[in-house]
Amino acid sequence: MVLRILHFRWSGAALLAGLLAAALPLAAAAQPGPWTPEKAFVEAFEAFSDQMYEASARSFANFRVAYPDHPDAAEALYYEAESVLALGREEQAIALFVEFYQRYPAHPLASRARLALGKYFYDREDYARALDAFKALAEDDPTQDVGAKAYYWMAESALKLGRPEDAADYYRRAADAFPEAESAAVVLYALAQTELGLGRTEQAAATLERLARDYPASPLAENVGLALAEAYYDLGDYERAAEEIRLRQPALPEALRNRALFLLAESLTQLRRTEEARRIYAQVIAAPEGNPYLAPAYYGMGWSLHFDRQYRQAAQQFERAAAASADTLSQKAGYYAGVNHKLAGDPSAAIEAFQAALERAPQGALAEYAAYELAVTYYEQQRWADARAAFARFIEQFPQSPILDEAYYLYGNAHAALGEYVQAFEMFDRAAAFSTAPPELKAEIAYQRAMLLYNAGAYAAAAPALEAYYNGADQKSPRAAEALFWAADSRYQTGDLTRAAELFSEYQRRHPRGKHADAVRFALAWMSFERKDYAAAAEAFDAFVQSYDGGPDDPYRIDAQLRLADSYFGLKRYDEAVRRYREAAGIRGAYALFQVAKAYANAGRDAEAEAAYEQLISRHPESAWQWESRYQLGMLRMQEQNYDQAIQAFSAVVRGIPRDPLAARAQYSIGDAHFNAGRMDAAAEAYRRVVEYYPESPIAAEAASSIQLVLAQADASGGASQIEAYTRSNPQSEQSDEIRFRQAEVKFQTGRLRPAIDDLSAFVENGRNVSLLGTAYYYLGSAYAELGELDRAIPMFRRVMDSYVGHPRRIDAGRRLGDLYLSQKKYGEALATYRNLEGLAGGDARILSLSGYGQAMALLNLGRADEAAELLQDIIDGARNPDDVLPAVLGLARVHEATDRYDSAARLYEQVAAGNREDVGAEALFRLGQMHQAAGNQRGALDAYNRLAAQY
Repeated sequence: MVLRILHFRWSGAALLAGLLAAALPLAAAAQPGPWTPEKAFVEAFEAFSDQMYEASARSFANFRVAYPDHPDAAEALYYEAESVLALGREEQAIALFVEFYQRYPAHPLASRARLALGKYFYDREDYARALDAFKALAEDDPTQDVGAKAYYWMAESALKLGRPEDAADYYRRAADAFPEAESAAVVLYALAQTELGLGRTEQAAATLERLARDYPASPLAENVGLALAEAYYDLGDYERAAEEIRLRQPALPEALRNRALFLLAESLTQLRRTEEARRIYAQVIAAPEGNPYLAPAYYGMGWSLHFDRQYRQAAQQFERAAAASADTLSQKAGYYAGVNHKLAGDPSAAIEAFQAALERAPQGALAEYAAYELAVTYYEQQRWADARAAFARFIEQFPQSPILDEAYYLYGNAHAALGEYVQAFEMFDRAAAFSTAPPELKAEIAYQRAMLLYNAGAYAAAAPALEAYYNGADQKSPRAAEALFWAADSRYQTGDLTRAAELFSEYQRRHPRGKHADAVRFALAWMSFERKDYAAAAEAFDAFVQSYDGGPDDPYRIDAQLRLADSYFGLKRYDEAVRRYREAAGIRGAYALFQVAKAYANAGRDAEAEAAYEQLISRHPESAWQWESRYQLGMLRMQEQNYDQAIQAFSAVVRGIPRDPLAARAQYSIGDAHFNAGRMDAAAEAYRRVVEYYPESPIAAEAASSIQLVLAQADASGGASQIEAYTRSNPQSEQSDEIRFRQAEVKFQTGRLRPAIDDLSAFVENGRNVSLLGTAYYYLGSAYAELGELDRAIPMFRRVMDSYVGHPRRIDAGRRLGDLYLSQKKYGEALATYRNLEGLAGGDARILSLSGYGQAMALLNLGRADEAAELLQDIIDGARNPDDVLPAVLGLARVHEATDRYDSAARLYEQVAAGNREDVGAEALFRLGQMHQAAGNQRGALDAYNRLAAQY
């Protein structure tokens, strides 16, 4: 920010020009004539003057050989050395110069030879050898000018060697020993600066005063009044610089007045006496036109305002500096104008300023930073397309920038914001590839890359990436907490509920009051709900509602209240569910009322359910739930055998939302209502309408099969032809495929097993629907089993087990297969099948119990009763709900009976019969009767059989 006073320096080129000028008269005196020593010397010197150094070196060498005693032999040796030096043959030149001043120590060129040699070493940065050469010259009692130059260059060499104390001594010797030398003023000025660098301010001041006193005609003396202040400023001693300027300002010539004011303002700015500085800058700015300090004053004024955080005014001053200057200051001022506009909260003005700075000097000293800040400002304003283009230009124009890694990172984020994920990943990889990229940037890139995967919905890839970032980060940091939360959510999104719960729980443990603490509590409760662990879900949601500090309209509170009610609904605690739904009815009225009605219906309180549905319809006529309510109202009335009112409700749905999937279900239910009322023609017509108006609906195939049932019940016309016409018109459609399956299914369900087997066999050869194929194979196995063709039944069930992973009939197929093996006394195969079934349970306690029952029967028949009992007891002990493991209890009863533990077996049979009103309870009573009968307890057997008949 300060215009510096430059050191005076001699150059090798200047010295050589002087030597050439001194030699020119010899060249001019040469005249054509016979070959003489003089002519040979002149021709050699002409080659030297024309910088034909190879020729001149050779000619001067030849001259010395031919005329060793000639008076010009000394100069020939000198110029030969100069020529060889110019050719870069350093060692040869040094030898020639040494030879010169050893052979001709009194020659006028001897000192110049040593001076040239020392300067040669200096220019090639061999400062130690330069110092030796100049020192040798100084020791030869040189003339004033040569001596001054020798000590001056000794001082300069010492400075380059990091020896300022020696340099000051050499400068002082030059000044004291050679006061008449042409360079004496320069030596004194250099001495003063060196003394200031050593902190010898008083000696420096005395030296500068000596310069002004002894050499008043020197251009340096004219500026000596400010020189010390300049020196103080350069050294960062701004207080003393300001004092010096104020002290000398009255005596300064007019030419230095603006310079002094400017330097004073700069010093005050550095001292943060900014208001005082601005008053001085204003004086500089008000100076007459042509003032060279106008632009620097505006620039300094901008910095003073910047230091006071008056960014808007600072930007204005920097813009004035840019407009008033045509040099590098213009670009610097433009850049800092942009910075201050940005700090003032005016990004649009900042963008304009950065663009202007780049236009002034696209390759200037601050162009790199202006280009980067332009891109960053666009980025911060979320002008993603502009940011993307600006980062692309920056990377192209400044490929060696030290901030290229950061630029690639932000460039990637801009791509990501525009949905350009492939390009974003490429930029992130480039940023991370820089060996100079700091670890924190690489970590940030890893985090953003993982979050980009999350935001793109690539949860399977995002989860391990976020976990890896979390594991490598400071786990107490906010960013680590974020990574942990989103890793858990990613696991949840992929369906890995076990790992998601672990990560959410870790977040809850490490960050109980973190940003996502409420979301985590809600998520853990929700996952319990999704696992159908309604008891745990109810407890968690209840705790959430009790402790959550969000208001009554907060989405988390609303959802938690509803999920709490849903959990009680899942637990079949319908009274509690109704109470909770009614609490939430003011917030989510339609849904809550709908669930209230369903709870009443499930509890068998049909009248209250109907009232709730009707209440919803009247209170929320615009709600989508009103149509589902009308449909459910129809279903309730159909259960009450009030078929006409049921049809009215279903018909209202069909009229109200004729293209909705629910309308297809309602139309189908109209058919069911007519069917149950015995109106077969009307039922067939209703089913026909489903096939005709809703051919794309999944229920169309069921409607077709229902038409088949109607045809089987009565002579209803039109239905069969409608089905045949539909399948002929749509032979490859999914609906036609399903209709063929349903036709076969009707035959199976109505006991026509052989025709069903024929149709199902044809279906499995041509069908495409995987779910239906699995069911078809299951029906085939069941049909063959009912016909006693077990060898045909077993492959069908095995096909379902082996080929249809996840099929809803797979578990049933496994049970049937195991039962068939037991019936065939293939106990090893049965045991393997039931163990395979255990692997399919997925934690379902009832399936585990059924699998355990089958395994136990196989083990029992293999003579491994103790192992069977232990297996069943483990299942019973590990159950949360005793009702889920009643099949295992039944199995344990059979093991105890087989091992003659009749009392224990009877107690267990009674336990199963009391807890189950389905097939498991029936089997328990039947086996209890058989056991009593075999033991001769006729009364106990009769009681068990009577209860079996009464209850089932």
